Amino acid sequence: MRGQESGMFSWTKRSKRSFHAENLKRQQKPYIAPGRGWYHIYTFRLGRPEEVSLDWLPDYPGETLALVRLDIRDYASRELDTLALDFAEQIFRAFQERKKEMILRVCYDTEGKGMEREPQRIFVVQRHMQALGSLAERYADAILTVQGVFVGSWGEMHTSRFLRPDQICLLAQTWQEATHHALTLSVRKPVHLRMLAGNKPVRGLGLYDDAMFAGADHMGTFGDVPREAADWEEPWCAADEQAYLSGQDENILCGGEALAGIKLSAEAVLEELQKMQVTYLNSIYDPARMAEWKACRLPSGKSLYEEIGSRLGYRICVLCAEWKKGSLWVTLKNEGFSAVCQKTDLLLIRECDEGKEQKVQKVPYEICGLKGGQTDVAKVEIAAGEAGGEGKEEKLYLSMVRKKDRKPLPFANEGAGSRLLIGRWMVQGGLHGREKGNTD
Repeated sequence: MRGQESGMFSWTKRSKRSFHAENLKRQQKPYIAPGRGWYHIYTFRLGRPEEVSLDWLPDYPGETLALVRLDIRDYASRELDTLALDFAEQIFRAFQERKKEMILRVCYDTEGKGMEREPQRIFVVQRHMQALGSLAERYADAILTVQGVFVGSWGEMHTSRFLRPDQICLLAQTWQEATHHALTLSVRKPVHLRMLAGNKPVRGLGLYDDAMFAGADHMGTFGDVPREAADWEEPWCAADEQAYLSGQDENILCGGEALAGIKLSAEAVLEELQKMQVTYLNSIYDPARMAEWKACRLPSGKSLYEEIGSRLGYRICVLCAEWKKGSLWVTLKNEGFSAVCQKTDLLLIRECDEGKEQKVQKVPYEICGLKGGQTDVAKVEIAAGEAGGEGKEEKLYLSMVRKKDRKPLPFANEGAGSRLLIGRWMVQGGLHGREKGNTD
């Protein structure tokens, strides 16, 4: 407001923003969030539907994921019929209603007899993919990833007649076309990623390693030859494969199972999971490995099993928020093994009058780019004209919201739910005196 003049001075009304940051603390209780963590396996044989079993699905508190394994061995020589597809939809709906995000695996074998149980002709597998793909696409919001291309023992892409690079590419293409690329397809080895992506960056693909810690090569997940001595479509040694995974500009969704095998210190286990950027793990298999982790006590007093569970996938903590140079600066740390693997918005929510007035703005910060172990600062611009009103206090909240289903991803801070209070601010007015002719 101009026009007030007195003697040698002119007066301008200016607004001053007073910001008071919250005392932000790291969450100590178990961290439970969508799209990450421990899981159990649920197996259903589509050729023998037992709808009543869906009413008695065991629930495991604290687990947001479930590996849903559809056994289609009864259809190895024929089309999937209405009975099978209806049962599959009932299964999908049951997990969706229970808010358990699915890791989906379709297979012909659950006993290590892949060659014996799978179809004789690849076109039969393709027909099954086409039938199930359209159904899975309808439940895309309830599915974290799809593991494998239906073939191999346990659906793990080994012990199969359909594992030549051209066959893997054909099956992957068939599935992705059937689902219109709506789902992340995970494959068993990094070399399979190169088969599908070629020399381009990996997009829309994941990795499931069901033999972590079984040996130096994770039972064939990696090779034993350095990259410089191997072809592009050949397995590389573990160090080079891990470098390939971490070098992608888009984080690769990775999970699987930890087997008994090589002995490692707690520090080495955590380091390996960090290198692999692991988001999810089987919570009970291998029993010997799980028992070992539960018995191992860390200096913090937690078991190694508990520490791993708290760090699977993303675990983003807000360290502090401060107002300086006309902007809000928020320091974020990802204490997890991996980045957020699904597109997510970072939002600032400004609230006054006990929630009666609320403004939401998207923060121009790529939260998916914050990899495991990294710390970074997000800058939030709030224009002066957007203040809640002179003398009116606003509460400032941060929220992470997953794009595909608008589900909030909680921060790993005490008191965080669907959003986290990071501070309060108030706009205060006043007159600023300036000598006439002085432009300072």
